Amino acid sequence: MVAFSASGTLKVTNSTLSGNTANGGSGCTTICIGAGGGIESDGALTLINSTLSDNSADAGSSCTGTTGPVGNCRTLGGGIYIGGTAKVGAIIVANSTGGDCFVGSPFTDLGYNLEDDAADTCGFSATDNDIVGQSPDLGPLQNNGGSDRDRGHRLHEPRRLPRGYGLPFDRPAW
Repeated sequence: MVAFSASGTLKVTNSTLSGNTANGGSGCTTICIGAGGGIESDGALTLINSTLSDNSADAGSSCTGTTGPVGNCRTLGGGIYIGGTAKVGAIIVANSTGGDCFVGSPFTDLGYNLEDDAADTCGFSATDNDIVGQSPDLGPLQNNGGSDRDRGHRLHEPRRLPRGYGLPFDRPAW
């Protein structure tokens, strides 16, 4: 199940979206598209101060035909699918199956984003203080002292995120 699928306006702030799946369908045999396991947006998306982890997209096991971004069996962004406009800032996209992102249209990068995929499927930029290809070292989804479960950073490990990347809902598990 996709956490959010929208063609209108979608604003996600201070959230953790984890363990969601977009599936093209087990009985699908013609055009099978798994898009945006965490968020699928064809409208206006604002995504701020949030973590998307362990989400997936899959075209479906029964799909026959060509695969890839233009084939009839497609997997487009296990974490985020952006088909409309988007503003993205201070997010973590990690551990996605099917690529972290699929960006089908230009978006506004507000900076301080982290993607663990070295292929940079999200299109983040170092000039906006983004980090690409580095693990955020997230802990398990659990209660770390807040009102909801989150993926606390394991700050005791050698790799630390630079100042500004510690998100409120991904606070250290002390």
